[in-house]
Amino acid sequence: MRSISEINGVGRRKASLLRKAGYYSIEKIANTDIKELIKIKGVGEKTAFSIIKRAQSIHFNKVLRLNDRVNPFPRDQLILIDIETDLGCSYVWAICAQLADGTIKQWFAPRKSQSDNIITEFENWLHELSANYDNLVLGSWSSFDFRVLAKLGSRRLRSFFNTSSVVDFLAEVKKNYAIPTSSFGLKPVSAFLGYKYDEKGMDGMVAASTYMRFESLGGVPVNVKDKLLQYNKDDVLAMWLVLDQTLYAKSEKEK
Repeated sequence: MRSISEINGVGRRKASLLRKAGYYSIEKIANTDIKELIKIKGVGEKTAFSIIKRAQSIHFNKVLRLNDRVNPFPRDQLILIDIETDLGCSYVWAICAQLADGTIKQWFAPRKSQSDNIITEFENWLHELSANYDNLVLGSWSSFDFRVLAKLGSRRLRSFFNTSSVVDFLAEVKKNYAIPTSSFGLKPVSAFLGYKYDEKGMDGMVAASTYMRFESLGGVPVNVKDKLLQYNKDDVLAMWLVLDQTLYAKSEKEK
């Protein structure tokens, strides 16, 4: 049985308040009325609504909207991006970008000394592509990717990010949806929604460690490179699936 502290937004303090009021289980919270929950000191109506919805999501094992209307950025203007770095985030060794029409572009640095090259190639591609968009939107599962690229890239790339719509979709999904996963990591969320990674045992740290090990030995073998790039691409494909089943999905009223 999952603890009430696993409800997103319920930390130790709120969990203590809920338990003192007799709410020891997710099931009880999921089946309570908002009028009862707001009787707890320190729990307002907005917070109570969120807690109940997120508890219902876990109890009934389903995705629930927290807002009646979600206004996402135009899908046809969106480019999703994912990067891979070393464990210290001092260089980027892979970048994947996918357009709304399904076009995928990837860059890979066989040696860490070529990190600047792939960032520059990505930057040039982005600038060239932007001429085809009215209101280009760049998105990733967190702000991490753009922070690293801005830090390691040129002044022109930083300026491009500052003048474009750059979206942290983890924050957008978390704000607008209740999802019954133990975390809002891309892998557990996309897995719940049906996405299957080709490289099941791979995550960001494993990918980074694998690249760094082989790079230090003189180069990444082709078969290892293919697996690393597949993981990098899977992250982007998983993002599209999550967004299409949440932010870009039609509500019952819109169907």
